[in-house]
Amino acid sequence: MERLLKYTSNVSALQFFQICRFAGVISLSIIYVKSTLSTLEVSYIEFFLFSANLVSFFWSFGFKNAFLSYYPSLPLEDQRRFTFTLFVLYVIFGFVAAALLYGCIRWGILFDWDLKETGFAPLLIVYLIFNTPTILIEHIFILHDDQRRLIKYAFFVLISPVFFTLIALYISVDIYSVFYVFLLFASLKLLYLIYVLSLYSGFQMDRRYMLPYVAFAMPLIFHALIGNGVEYVDGYLIRHYFDKESFAVFRYGARELPFVVLLVGALTTVLVPRAVHDARSTLVEMKQQTTKLMHFLFPLSILLVLISPYIFPLVYSSEFKESAYLFNIYALIIISRILLPQVILFGHHLNHLLLSITAAEFVLNVGLSLLLMQIWGMKGIAVASVIAFSLAKAAMVLYNRWRFGIRLSEYTAVPLYLAYSLLLIVSFIVSMQLS
Repeated sequence: MERLLKYTSNVSALQFFQICRFAGVISLSIIYVKSTLSTLEVSYIEFFLFSANLVSFFWSFGFKNAFLSYYPSLPLEDQRRFTFTLFVLYVIFGFVAAALLYGCIRWGILFDWDLKETGFAPLLIVYLIFNTPTILIEHIFILHDDQRRLIKYAFFVLISPVFFTLIALYISVDIYSVFYVFLLFASLKLLYLIYVLSLYSGFQMDRRYMLPYVAFAMPLIFHALIGNGVEYVDGYLIRHYFDKESFAVFRYGARELPFVVLLVGALTTVLVPRAVHDARSTLVEMKQQTTKLMHFLFPLSILLVLISPYIFPLVYSSEFKESAYLFNIYALIIISRILLPQVILFGHHLNHLLLSITAAEFVLNVGLSLLLMQIWGMKGIAVASVIAFSLAKAAMVLYNRWRFGIRLSEYTAVPLYLAYSLLLIVSFIVSMQLS
């Protein structure tokens, strides 16, 4: 551990955490499919998590992103009290979201909730309340440069849910066994969050920051709602226009490559607070870090795109072969995901501009999904996401060039980027032809 920490920065520690979390998610999905659970039961599990996130993802992510830029600007004597104040806000919003979700289930709003889904509603509500605030844990560690605890927590996030799920399914192969594991894991994380708060915050709340912080975070909440909301609109379309078994097939395929969002997202998370203080010097680090990621993520993406049609039926089952095609389409998003013009915009607190660009992306994505779904089915929804996300990133790049005079080449190794992008597109075409 000591040797590992010697070469660990905030960026690499958070990236390691995100990798562990995603590896845990993938491991669990494989366990569900390889057990004797049916595809319909696996879809119920995915819908359980989808429903909890549906009413919490936007304000939870908005609060988190605002935390990273708001906290460093506070006086040192107020930072401890603010962290606990933010925890209280998470709890309050969690109860409101839980009440909203319960109302949707009770009165049949949004979805055609069947008896099985209404039956697990109480567990879903408790899980939502317990789990949502725990997103603070890793970000508290980042803001306090505590890589040691973050790495230990990463191992816990990777190992414990897999361990508990294997035991639960060994005792009883039933979706309720999985749901109880969700509750246990959320409870343990919440207890650990309370311990972390005792280290870095204490339990004193400062009401002065509540309303100003909510107002500060509101553009980011809307940005998260519109930017990440497409995933939930897609889920709604799949649930509404396809059979219930298709929900798990779509969810397991409609993911970007395992490490792309996690590694790029972790890098963005760490760079934003630095860009607030010194945007220009952050460009150099951004270019260095994204170049390193390109050398890892693009070759990995190319390899996985070529072999995914053969891997998915093997790792999951033949019923999930279509997931591979969805996976390959989403893999193309790395071409725009690796670009980080949003860091510059965050650093200049241009939250309203980000919201406008993301709103346009959302409208375009939904419109294209409804259109292309009629032509290519679930694949059309994936293609719509790739097109809309790419155009939004292009808009941010152009704005930075026009407003600040910052060229793409100042924070991206352009020749390398173009070469890798071309290779990935060729690999995608080859894979689709061979399969």
